[in-house]
This record gives sequence, structure tokens and C-alpha cells, in this order.
Amino acid sequence: MTVTAELTGAPAGRRSRSSLAVGVVSMRDLDRARWRDLEASASEPNVFYGPLVMPSFVETLGHGREVQALRVDGEAGAIDALFPFRRSLRWGGPFPVAEIVDHPFSCSSVPLVRQGREDEVARRFLSALSSGEAPARAWLLTRMPTDGAVCEALERHAEAEGVAAIWFDRHVRAMLWPGRGAREDFPVSGGSKLKKYRQLGRRLEEQGEVSFETLHSREEVAAGVETFLELEAAGWKGRLGTAALQHPEQAAFFRGAVPALAGNGQAHIDALRLDGSVIAIGITLSCGWRSWLWKIAFDEAHAKHSPYVQLLMHQTSQALQAGEPVEYDSCSKPDSSLVDRIWHQRRGFGDLLLVPHRGLPGPAMAKFLETKRREAREQAVKLRDAVRNRLRPAKKTSPAP
Repeated sequence: MTVTAELTGAPAGRRSRSSLAVGVVSMRDLDRARWRDLEASASEPNVFYGPLVMPSFVETLGHGREVQALRVDGEAGAIDALFPFRRSLRWGGPFPVAEIVDHPFSCSSVPLVRQGREDEVARRFLSALSSGEAPARAWLLTRMPTDGAVCEALERHAEAEGVAAIWFDRHVRAMLWPGRGAREDFPVSGGSKLKKYRQLGRRLEEQGEVSFETLHSREEVAAGVETFLELEAAGWKGRLGTAALQHPEQAAFFRGAVPALAGNGQAHIDALRLDGSVIAIGITLSCGWRSWLWKIAFDEAHAKHSPYVQLLMHQTSQALQAGEPVEYDSCSKPDSSLVDRIWHQRRGFGDLLLVPHRGLPGPAMAKFLETKRREAREQAVKLRDAVRNRLRPAKKTSPAP
């Protein structure tokens, strides 16, 4: 990965004013009813910032450390926006950075912003940042969609509010939008790769009875989570020591968040069985008109039949046949060839750094410090991956996302 950065926005003398109230609150103290109302009304759905996932994150992956949010209040006591964050000395100097809350199991960090209020919220948030009202002089919003109403509003008003918008590491992710160019005749159509995967599916059927099932209820999903954890730990992630089951806080997050979402109709689990035994399992999370194909694990004993891909093809067929206006996010890493071959639609993502032009650190210094930090991290990741590759089996298998 090459560290790249793009800077937009220029100093401006005039800033807009807004009557929206801005304050910093603890996520623990948020009124759940108002929080749920905002989640349901958000212009960019984000299940990872909802009231069923964030508390579980705080207590497990967050090790109980407090998570705060910059809250923008609207009319009649409604919450118009939440920007969950933690202050950090990310650059190792005197300039604290407010980092939007992110973790390895999150696939989006777009703030919850009430639909129709994007421009007002963006102006008020950026004004608080440039005037010093915000709790830090620099804000980093990682894994932000580069399009969508929230991002577009922030970029549209940054210059007028005297804030520079600096993008790092833009990339695209495979998506599926039924009815918006996705192939309705999938998997009949497709290239040679899909033909190969269909052949592997037929060979799998020769090994025994193949069946698919979908789990919806809270109790079924809770049992499915245990199957996922066990299957993941039995594979290459278990050998590397990175399986969720090997880390109590990660396993607790899965066991807490996923069944809770299922109880609210926001999670389900798909499983591929061979003679009754699960050989691939996937967890899908949902919020509004967006779904995330969050996690998949498979039995490496059947790797030659690509059970991961067989399950993904089944999920894709089900989504297309349903015909609902839902955007499916693959949650895949950049250049994830397996998903890219099946899902041809794309959406841009990146890390957005917002820094006022006036005062320190200023855009130029902030861009330099962040670039150097990313370059150092890139070298560390290369070293880690080199060690992991030595531990992986020599035989090529389908990697779980």
C-alpha cells in the first residue's frame, strides 16, 4: 500500500453561523430512544455506531474506556448528529487528534447524521472545529465513504468554514446494488471464474448432500455465532493466533453485539452445510437500506471446493432475487480478488483529516505528520505479513474476510 494524501479547501475569511447546539457527551449517557431515532433517520446508515453495537464495543474491545461523542442537537430535543471519538496523541507531539471511533471489526466510520440536516450539521461541526469549540484541532474520520450526503456536505462547506479536508489512502470496495446494474441473472451469466466456481460447486455436491440455511432469531443467531467462532479458530486465523475465539474481548463482542442485532432484525447468519455439517458460515449486519457481509469462515478441509465462494454466490443470488433497494457492502479489503470477481460494483472509501487553516498544527504540518505515521505503520505491517505468510499453509486456500 502506498500512502497518498489529497488536500482540498483554502483559507476563508468568512464563516457561517448556525443555531444548532454542539456538545461533548459520553456514549454511556446517551438516551437510547433518541439514539435509536437518529440511527433510523440517518442519511448514511451505520450499524457500527448504533445503540446495539457501540455499547458492546465499549465494554469489550474498548476495555471499558469511555467513548465520547460530539453531539449536534436539533429541534424539539432531537439529536441531529453523533461523531463518536477518542482524543489521542496520534502524532506523538503537542497536537491532540480527535479520532473517529474505529476498530478492526468496523467497516464504516461515517457519522450518524439525520437525513435532510447534512448541510446544517456539516456547517456547525466545521465551525466548532475552526473556532476551537471542538475538543481537538484536528479530526480524523477513517473508513469514510468518499461519496454520500455526509461526506459531500463536509467537503462542500469546509472551505467556507476555514477548514482543510485532506484525504489519505483512497480506495474502492466491492459492492452489490440490486437493480442498479447488478446482474439479475447471476450466477448464470459471468466470466470464466464464475464458471469455475460453479463447477466446484457441482463437485461439492458429489461429496454429499449440500444445503443452505439462514438463521434469523436471536437464539439461532447466538448459536450460529458459536459455530462461526469455532470454524474460524480451526482455520489459518487460529494458527496465526488472530481468531476471535482466541481473544476473550473479541469473542465477547461477537456474542454480545450480533445476537442483540438479530433480536432487532438487524443481523442474520447464512450457513453452507455438507451432510449436515457446517463448512462455511457468514454473518450479515443490516441498518436501514444498507447491509454488510461482515464475516465469513469456512472449513479448510473442503478448501478445494471453495466453500467461502459457494456461500458468497448463494448470498449474492438471494440478494438479487429479493430485489429490495438495499446496498450490500462486501467489507472486503482493497484488491480482494475473490469478491471483486463476483461483485463488479464499487464504492470509494478513504480516511478524511479535517484541520483548520488558522492556528497549529495547520494543514501542511498535519498532512506531513500523518503521512510519516502512515509510512512507518506500512513498514510494520509488511514485516508482520511476512511473518504470517511463513505460518500459513503452503496450499492456497480461500482467505476469509
